[in-house]
Amino acid sequence: HVSVIRINGEQAEMSPVISIHSTPPARAIVCELGQQGESDGTCTACPPGTYGYTDESGSEVVYGCRACIKGTYQPDYSQTDCIACDAGSIAATEGATTCSLCPSGSSTLGREGRSACEACEPGQEASEEGLARCSSCPRGRYSSSEGSSQCDECQGGMTTQDVGSRNISSCACAEGSFLALAKTGEWLCRNCPSPGAT
Repeated sequence: HVSVIRINGEQAEMSPVISIHSTPPARAIVCELGQQGESDGTCTACPPGTYGYTDESGSEVVYGCRACIKGTYQPDYSQTDCIACDAGSIAATEGATTCSLCPSGSSTLGREGRSACEACEPGQEASEEGLARCSSCPRGRYSSSEGSSQCDECQGGMTTQDVGSRNISSCACAEGSFLALAKTGEWLCRNCPSPGAT
């Protein structure tokens, strides 16, 4: 069936009609910072362990999520940054949702945002987990190895002259005393006799 079109009573010339069907162009997915665009055109929240970022390449702004770097964490959804682990705790892997406390015998040397704990040096101790710094061994104690959770005590009433002693040879009798062999076979510090005592 052919239709005739008339304009001012005269038959109009007809041109062939060409019909072209095309898919509409893909639309840009506009998300908020802390979200990422999905292939189905929706936006989803950045999951814990990640943060939202934008990448401006040419005329487009791309929103996405990246894993938190080592030493940082993010426990919540839709966040725009990661949080540095406190001193005394670490995040050893990327994408952490929590930080782990350093075990006893180690610390983060007082620094935040660390990915590994450092063993205490000889002459130091960290008696609890999660300590920001190792402590020097107090007088009367020493530590000869790395990673001590507790300094060893000098025996027989001996003490050390300074804090932070690194070996047992630092243990000695205090001024005014001497080392003597007791009847039990132990070496003990004894007070020096007073001048004129018999």
